[in-house]
Amino acid sequence: MSVISEFDKFDPNSFAMRYATDVGGKQIALPCVAFELTGLKEVMEGVDNFFNGNLSYVSELVEASKY
Repeated sequence: MSVISEFDKFDPNSFAMRYATDVGGKQIALPCVAFELTGLKEVMEGVDNFFNGNLSYVSELVEASKY
């Protein structure tokens, strides 16, 4: 998924999006990039839909395998 690849470019260890500092207490710097919040909201809703859809699919497979 290209959206995840974009996040990975900015935060390859998934640390900066969750914490202000690294384990040593050093502030994590992210590049200054302009973006539109409405567009980000729509993209993140799409990511949420993708993962929730996959979760539902896998849950159905697991449930079907019980029979």
